[in-house]
Amino acid sequence: MRGSAIESSPNIFELQCAALHLHLRSILFNRPLGRAPTELRRCGSSKCRSPPQRAITNLVSIRKHWPDSAGACPGQRRDVVSMLSFVENLMPRSCVFCGDVQDNGRVCQRCIIALPWNDIFCERCGQPVVIKLPAGVPCATCQQRVPAYSKARSPFHYAFPVDTALKAMKFRRHLIYAPAFASLLLPVLMSEFSDCDALVAVPLHRWRYITRGFNQAAELCCELVAHTGLPSFAGAVRVRSTKTQSGLTSALRKKNLRGAFAMQGKLHARFPLIVDDVITTGATCEHLAIALRGAGAEKVGVLTVARSSTIVN
Repeated sequence: MRGSAIESSPNIFELQCAALHLHLRSILFNRPLGRAPTELRRCGSSKCRSPPQRAITNLVSIRKHWPDSAGACPGQRRDVVSMLSFVENLMPRSCVFCGDVQDNGRVCQRCIIALPWNDIFCERCGQPVVIKLPAGVPCATCQQRVPAYSKARSPFHYAFPVDTALKAMKFRRHLIYAPAFASLLLPVLMSEFSDCDALVAVPLHRWRYITRGFNQAAELCCELVAHTGLPSFAGAVRVRSTKTQSGLTSALRKKNLRGAFAMQGKLHARFPLIVDDVITTGATCEHLAIALRGAGAEKVGVLTVARSSTIVN
């Protein structure tokens, strides 16, 4: 793969990209616009990415976070745009799954076709089903207990290579997958949630955020905000530190999350859309939806990259 060849050993190209990365950071921190975004500060860590990856990530983030109207001097804007074009021409964008060079997009067409699409699902909770249900008929789980959210969509099964990529993004800081998955979520958002008026990333408790260094749901949400222009509601907070959901049964997950979320500030949205990486039992999104409805939301939607592969009738 192209990425593995570049990262195999330090060379002049990597040193040049590292120097470019440091130069861009000096531009950012000397700007009279306050602190740099969390993404850029975090990506400065030597443990996060190789020098070429950090340079490209920061260049793209600069363009996203500081458009021409942000008040930067024209000379700095020209420098940033020139550097971005220079690096992209030297090291073309490649597919995050197979490494093939891409002219547009972050996932090639062959990989898009090969991904484990969730084509047959419950129209209420988005859970995979064996056969397509009649219109207006939810799955057995939703019939037994109606979810607090009005609709959930997950375009993929939690299966290879989506599960591997999500774990790499969440536990190994491979945040290059965030814009790739966001580009695949965007068509679902536009078709299924065209009337939503705010995006809400599933929050982490502050201690979990400190130890992990980032929130994978917020990374996806930021990419969607940049593409749609929808506001992001940051008032949803996790007020209680909970055990990791991995390995817990459905009943324990619900008990673990009881009272975990709260709203800070007023919610100015009638139809907020919860954004997360994966739904397993739906307990996290259920409790967050309850908190959002308690804050005044008329209805709540859920959009995640993947849904657990448990198939129901």
